[in-house]
Amino acid sequence: MVDGLGATVSLVETNLNPGPWLAGGPPTVRGIDAAAASYLGPGRQFGGLHSGCNAVMLDGSVRHLANETDPAVLSAMVTIAGRE
Repeated sequence: MVDGLGATVSLVETNLNPGPWLAGGPPTVRGIDAAAASYLGPGRQFGGLHSGCNAVMLDGSVRHLANETDPAVLSAMVTIAGRE
């Protein structure tokens, strides 16, 4: 089964080291640090604003990802046609 547009993350909000997104660089584009134990929540790579974060999917829908989201699941969701 190939990943669909509604199963692939395009954008995720963050509260870690925010900056002016028009400036480019880390405030605008960030990858996932696979060495991190967890990706979502206060002080982590993404989220930190709510009990999780909002993620925009490639089909334009918005989903809430809880802080407890399994890192393996989020890693699969950010790949294009990863067949996870």
